[in-house]
Amino acid sequence: MRSREGVPSFDPVALRRLRRAAGLSLDQVAASAGVTRQQLIAYEKPRGDKAARTPGMDTFTALAAALGLDDPLGLTTADTATATLADLRARRGVSKAAVAAHLDMTPGAWDAIERGRQPLRAGTARRVAELLEVDPEVVEPAWRRGLDTTIQDEGPESEPRRRHPASVTAHRLAEHLEQWPSLFSDREREAATTTIEVLNQVADGRRT
Repeated sequence: MRSREGVPSFDPVALRRLRRAAGLSLDQVAASAGVTRQQLIAYEKPRGDKAARTPGMDTFTALAAALGLDDPLGLTTADTATATLADLRARRGVSKAAVAAHLDMTPGAWDAIERGRQPLRAGTARRVAELLEVDPEVVEPAWRRGLDTTIQDEGPESEPRRRHPASVTAHRLAEHLEQWPSLFSDREREAATTTIEVLNQVADGRRT
C-alpha cells in the first residue's frame, strides 16, 4: 500500500511544466507513475482549486522517476538552500514513520522534532543525515527552516497563499487544450497559447 503522507511543498505548476518540457502526455506519466489519468490531472491542478490533490510520498517519488528527475526537489517549491526536514525526506522518499523507526522513537516524537516543537539534538541530527544521505551540517539548518515555517503557519495574521486569478485561468485554458485537442483548430490553438502567455505575464506582474 502506498503511503498517504503528503508532501507539503509539492508544486503542481512544476509537475505540469516538467511533464510538458519532457514531451510526455498525461497518459504516459500516469502509466509510469502507477496512477490514473484523472489522478494526475488532479495533481496538476493549481493550489486553491477544489479538485486539486497532493500526491502521497510514494506517488511523489514515482512521479519524479517518471519524469526522469535527478532531484525530486524539482517537483517542490523548495531547493537545497530552502529545504526543510520534510523536503529532505521527500527528496529520498522517506516517510515520517521510517525516520522514527530509524531513530527508535515514536512517529509522534519525530513529528514534533520535524515541526520544530522539540529540539533537534546533535546525535539525532547525525542519524537523520545518515538515513537521508545528506551532510550532517545540512540537517540543523533544515530543521530551523521547519521551525520558521511552523511559526508562520500558526501566526494569527498568517493567510494561505492564493494563486493569481490570471494564473488559474491560464492553467485551466492550457488544461482544456491538452485534454480536448480535437475541439480546437490550429488557429484557435495558436490564439489560446498566446492568451495563456499573456495571462501568465499578468500573474507575474510583467503585464497589467
